[in-house]
Amino acid sequence: MSKKETFGSGNQTKVIGSSMYRICNTDIEHGYGKWFIRETYNDGKAYAQKNGYFRNNLEDVIDIFNVIEKERFIIDYYKRGYIDPPMSVHQ
Repeated sequence: MSKKETFGSGNQTKVIGSSMYRICNTDIEHGYGKWFIRETYNDGKAYAQKNGYFRNNLEDVIDIFNVIEKERFIIDYYKRGYIDPPMSVHQ
């Protein structure tokens, strides 16, 4: 489980099945980009990648990251037309 106080390269990525989730920033070099979660899926037959949950606050993204528990979570919701998976999924 990631926490803002201990966030770093060692805990910004997790793998669930064939999906890898990584917390990223659109412009971390300058310190003012948006935080988001990138999902990369590769099962040897299919490959997909999608970004979701763009937020200004790192803590919000970490909270979402910590509750994702299945592969293709972000990718499957984008296929259904959601910009972000609904928050009710996380409760």
